[in-house]
Amino acid sequence: MGGRLRVYSGRNRPDLTPIYRLFEGLTDTKVEVEMIYHLDVERRLIDERDDPKAEVLVTNSQVAVEAVRDTDIFEPYRAEVARGYDEWLRAAPEAAARVHFTGRLEHEDLPLLLPACEAQVMPSTFPESFGMVAAEAAACGALPLSAGHSGMAEVTATLRPALPEHLRPLMSFDVGPGAVREIGSKLVTWLELDPGERDEARAALASEAARRYSWESVAEGVIAAASGQSSG
Repeated sequence: MGGRLRVYSGRNRPDLTPIYRLFEGLTDTKVEVEMIYHLDVERRLIDERDDPKAEVLVTNSQVAVEAVRDTDIFEPYRAEVARGYDEWLRAAPEAAARVHFTGRLEHEDLPLLLPACEAQVMPSTFPESFGMVAAEAAACGALPLSAGHSGMAEVTATLRPALPEHLRPLMSFDVGPGAVREIGSKLVTWLELDPGERDEARAALASEAARRYSWESVAEGVIAAASGQSSG
C-alpha cells in the first residue's frame, strides 16, 4: 500500500496507538494523528469541506458530525459503489436509529413478540435440520424469509402454497453476494403491500403452519407413522 494516512482524532481513550502501529506494519503506510477537541470537529470539517486534509475521522461524539451531515460534507469520502445504492440502502443510517436489539430470546418469549412482527428473517448460512424458526414465524402470522437451503428450504416449500403465487418468492432468498440486497428488496415488497392483502397472507400462513406443525398435527403424524399409515 504505502503512502500516508492522516487521522483527525477526538478521542484520548482508549489509546489507539497500538492499532495505528499495527496498521503501519501491515500496510507500509505512515499514520499521522492530529488530536482535535471533539466539539471542534464540526468547524474543522466545514473549513476543509472543499479540500479535505484527513482521510479518517475518529470522534468522541456523533452529535457534531450529524449536525453537518445534511450539508453533504462527507460526500468526498463516500465510496463510488455507495453512490449507486438503491434508495432503501441509502436510507440505512436513518433506519438504524429505529433498530432495537432484543438480546437473547427464550422460546417462551416468542408467542408475545412474533405476533407483533410483520416479518422475520432467518439468514443462517449453515445447514439446519429443520426450519423451526420459519415455522414459528408463520404460525404467528409473520412472513418467514429464510435462506434457501437445508431444513429452512423444506419448511418454506411446505408453507409457500398457502400464499398467492406472486407472493411466494418473498419467502426465500439465495445465499450469495446478492443476499443482502435480495432480503431488503423482498422485505420492502412485503411491507408495501396493501394492508388488507398482507393481513390475508398472514392469516393464510398461520393457518397452514398450524395445520402442518402444531403439536396436534405432529402427534397425528407420529401416530400414523407408528400405525403404518404414513405415505412417506
